[in-house]
Amino acid sequence: MRGIGRMKPALKLVLLLCLSAGVGIGCAKANNGPLKALTEPSAPVTVAGIDASGGGLKVSVLELLPDAGDNKLQAAAVPEMRAQTFVSFHDASWQWERKAPPGLLLIGEEWVRAHGFTASWAKQVQKLGLVHGRKPLVAIASGTAENFMRNAERTRGGMQALAQAQWTQDPLQSRSYGQDDDLVLPFLTDSNEAGASKSIKTAADEPVQAVQAALIKQGRLIGVLAPQQSAMLACLQGDGHLPQLDWQEAEDGSSLSLQHYKLTDVSCKSTVSSNGDLQHAKLHVTLNVHGQPASTGKASGLGEQALNRALSGVVRQLQEQEVDPLHLGDSLRKQYAGIWSPDRWRTAYAKADILLEVQVN
Repeated sequence: MRGIGRMKPALKLVLLLCLSAGVGIGCAKANNGPLKALTEPSAPVTVAGIDASGGGLKVSVLELLPDAGDNKLQAAAVPEMRAQTFVSFHDASWQWERKAPPGLLLIGEEWVRAHGFTASWAKQVQKLGLVHGRKPLVAIASGTAENFMRNAERTRGGMQALAQAQWTQDPLQSRSYGQDDDLVLPFLTDSNEAGASKSIKTAADEPVQAVQAALIKQGRLIGVLAPQQSAMLACLQGDGHLPQLDWQEAEDGSSLSLQHYKLTDVSCKSTVSSNGDLQHAKLHVTLNVHGQPASTGKASGLGEQALNRALSGVVRQLQEQEVDPLHLGDSLRKQYAGIWSPDRWRTAYAKADILLEVQVN
């Protein structure tokens, strides 16, 4: 990963998007071998955005060139978009099944808040992966997708951010979702918006836009976690690599004096066990965290106990909202075959005793 920071911008973008098998943009497997680029680094990437349009949905499409580098004329150019309306997402994705899926699929926040993101959409995206061997990167864009896409630099930065962490490369995790299952999707914001997430830095000390986690409950967007909590949620999912993980804790209970901790090049692995009792659920989550300690100016170190408390706070927040993007209920589902339902689990989950054990190495 350190060598990526020294590469040419155009080549760097393609390689970042090729890090994940079956997900990388412009990449595919050849005879079950390593990923190979299908196009030259200077080739455009197709970006599709979904917004509301009357009684259906509008799909905006643009061909986004890689980073223009020193080409000021190309960098200042406004991407030319074309738009088409469809009755449903199924109709829109049909054309991608026949040809090829976009490299990046952005769903406008306004659409999601009004209409939701259902399990059927998740299955349709999975189907694109089965047909073509690669799925588009998927994220919710603040405001409307069309407006987000009009800024080429913002769109390109979002793509790079999605390519940094494994959970954002494949947020649906090749999982078979039921109609009422909870989801978590990457959320991209405009860096000029009030309260927008700040950029983070990779191990190569390269700034990349932070990605937030959008919580989807029964197909509806119920909240967006802050970047720090989003990274913690991704770690709890046990989804492998994260560019960084940072947390802090007040010293002696004083909010005026905070102890800061930070890890870079992070990998997480979680295991879940339960007592098998849906009425009085007890779950034990073991989380192994590997990373490189980094100084944040005030303090450095592992801060294992502080991280445990911070992660436990995220879990409690999810319980209060009765949303389970970690799918902890899977540890009980098989034992209650025939009577299991997402609503039953949410009731049990809200009052479940969840013990989190964090080990930092």
